[in-house]
Amino acid sequence: TTTPVTTVCVKKICEWSKWYDSTQPENGTDSGDYETLENLSNKGYSICKTPSSIECRAKDHPEKLLQNLNQTVRCTQNTGLICNNKDQQNKICYNYQIKLLCCSYIPCAETPTTTTVTKSTIPEEPTPFTKTINTIQTIIKTTPRKETQEQRTNMPKTSTTTRPSLGTTTPAPTTTASTLPESTWSTTRSTTSISQTTAPPT
Repeated sequence: TTTPVTTVCVKKICEWSKWYDSTQPENGTDSGDYETLENLSNKGYSICKTPSSIECRAKDHPEKLLQNLNQTVRCTQNTGLICNNKDQQNKICYNYQIKLLCCSYIPCAETPTTTTVTKSTIPEEPTPFTKTINTIQTIIKTTPRKETQEQRTNMPKTSTTTRPSLGTTTPAPTTTASTLPESTWSTTRSTTSISQTTAPPT
């Protein structure tokens, strides 16, 4: 599928502020110089809330780096500058200044550019599975219906007449009754023939 994505061009603009000097240290171990972001904001200075960088210096020694001033000073972009008189060898801080690097983002142009992103849909491979087929063997037992009086197989009666030395008797054939499904019966009738031979008069 194709999804349109709107891209806005922006550029980062950073600018250093002026040097701020909101407080001066006083004599006493409980004093010091506190050029913090909170103090600057309370005194009405327009500063950025999240500076990208910070620089600190002693007002009377602007050319020297902090580490070369032989004082214990904390200078961070999140807090600002803190110097306590009690931490110094001469028991008093220099008067310090700070400046902040503030950055912002502005659009490159008024008209945004539109970029088309194409997503390729890759079919997922089927997950192998095992299909179990249960085979159930069904045995149907058919019970023949009870025969009615008319469905009974009539077994033919066979009679044999014997005459001495006059003829031969043919035995009666065996009669078989066939059982048909669904209680359908058929009756086989047999006919017995008796052959009689008469001797000619002497």
